[in-house]
Amino acid sequence: MFLSGLLGLEKVAESEILSDVVAERSPMTQVVIARRRRRTVFLLLSLAVLACSATSQSMVPRYITSASPIEYLCVAVDPLQKDGVWWWQSFTSGCATRSTGPGVFKADQATVSHATRSTVVITFRVGMHSTTEPFREIHLVIEGDSMHSIASGAGVPVVRRDNLDVPPIDGSLDRPRADRRRGER
Repeated sequence: MFLSGLLGLEKVAESEILSDVVAERSPMTQVVIARRRRRTVFLLLSLAVLACSATSQSMVPRYITSASPIEYLCVAVDPLQKDGVWWWQSFTSGCATRSTGPGVFKADQATVSHATRSTVVITFRVGMHSTTEPFREIHLVIEGDSMHSIASGAGVPVVRRDNLDVPPIDGSLDRPRADRRRGER
């Protein structure tokens, strides 16, 4: 349907161009001018189609985030960055707020790869408060509208975000420590 509309536009533009050609010119000159104008119109229409598709892709929010915790963490991924993984914890039912901070944490030794055009594979490690297990490796896959743990098979829905400004449950996480201590007294 769209392509037939473009072809129709090209025919209209071509007929207008041909009517613009001055009749006093020789027939050969008229053909050359008409061909050049037709190529120009086709090139402009092609560029317009490419610009529209590029604009629609850029409107998709940059980050893919878990809607709820997976492997006890909320995870954000920038699928265009080879190390674009961030995490935070939320002690609420979803990942719209955080109970850690300040801000979200850049994942340690993160990798983002594409198994297929629609499948993103994420690996990173998280520091643990343990001498026996100082780090835990996290392996996740994003397929369609869900994120899955490779280890457990558990899955959660994903949402897209324009930024990583995940608000804290309360403002105390983003205040300097000295201010928090004064507020606790």
